[in-house]
Amino acid sequence: MRTRRAPMYEFRRRWASFGVAAAAAASLLLGGHLSRAEPAGVDAHWYEADQILVHRPGEEVFLGLLHPAAALFEDTFSLEGAAAEHRQFVATLENQGVEKVTHVVDVLLAGTEDPDGEARRALVRLAKRMTILDVFSLDPEAREAQRAYFEETLAKMAPTTLVRMVLERPTVVLRYGPCGASEERSCIQAEYRLNPLMNLYFARDQMVTTARGVVLGRMANPQRAAEREVMKFVLAKMGIEPVYEISPDARMEGGDFFPAGERAFIGQGLRTNAAAIREMLNHDVFGTREVIVVKDAWQDSREMHLDTYFNLLDVDLALLVADRDMPDCDVRQHVKCLKADVWTRNAQGTYDLAHEDVDFVRLLREKGIRVLPVSVEDQRAYGINVLTVGPRRIIGAEGVSEAYKRALAAASVHATWVRFDNLRRGYGSADCITQVLRRRPPK
Repeated sequence: MRTRRAPMYEFRRRWASFGVAAAAAASLLLGGHLSRAEPAGVDAHWYEADQILVHRPGEEVFLGLLHPAAALFEDTFSLEGAAAEHRQFVATLENQGVEKVTHVVDVLLAGTEDPDGEARRALVRLAKRMTILDVFSLDPEAREAQRAYFEETLAKMAPTTLVRMVLERPTVVLRYGPCGASEERSCIQAEYRLNPLMNLYFARDQMVTTARGVVLGRMANPQRAAEREVMKFVLAKMGIEPVYEISPDARMEGGDFFPAGERAFIGQGLRTNAAAIREMLNHDVFGTREVIVVKDAWQDSREMHLDTYFNLLDVDLALLVADRDMPDCDVRQHVKCLKADVWTRNAQGTYDLAHEDVDFVRLLREKGIRVLPVSVEDQRAYGINVLTVGPRRIIGAEGVSEAYKRALAAASVHATWVRFDNLRRGYGSADCITQVLRRRPPK
């Protein structure tokens, strides 16, 4: 029987209670797969999931619950409930045979028990970059003194406090104000603000893992931009170097990508643009003979990524929302009609456009991929945003129809359904909250 590892990051525990002992435990928990650099790479989305990177939502999510729309959430939800659902989801992953479920916070804490070690110094540097100390209202001498004081404070902080700085991105604004009851004396006062990484638990979005390795993306929405820096730090600490990083002028998010053996699918729409796809083609990051660019003219937040309306369950089976299952459709008449560009790799290692604006549904069938249509109602219940953990094995959100479950069973798909009542209100489900770094071919 496999031993389930207890995740270190629990919402109900107060950050200050962790201390150095928690950092040491995190380091032991991660064990070997932090100390050796295993190459990341995924050849096919239906291969057996071997290592998955996740982030359990914590206190950094709180402010997003106050105005869900501005936080890119679908609705407000219970943070305690979301954390509990995430724990249950991780337990399900492990029960499904995923060997390594790696938590972002565990990686941040690993090795930081040594106060003079490089792991702690690196975390201090990251926390400092994620924090703004605004001293511009002070005179020059006071500015330098306060900056020095801040450096001294950072050096003494507990690792868990540094992690909280990374996740909550505080701003400390210093200015002069009355000192006690006397109006003749002035003291330095502070105003505190937070700009937290409330969407970080959607760990699929900051990058894609291709057959060649990890490609670091660029978030489409400004409030999510800093997530990229945190994930880059985490990858480096895990010994994973991205094979490419999308330039600041382009936009690419992980929910728009599927590796599929000799080909790859990438969505061009609301969150990923043509400029990013062109960069990826030019820099040969896919590692496939063929790249299919799926072009979404609708560009609506209800289907913001390719994995919200399309998914791959096996080499010859895909999910597609029913009102996009329109072969030979016309975009001018049906805004949800899907067209695709097909790029093929040449001898020089770049890609040539082989076919433009072909019918996507017909293309799937020509490739031998059966389309299982999913009703709009089941799509809205996140029935397509499932995580494929192996050939025809998925984990998804409970709440889909019995008819859909029967259709999956009839297609020999083994589905495990878990509660995502809170997590999915952030606008995503099982596929969105996982970054699969490694998959192995089925035996």
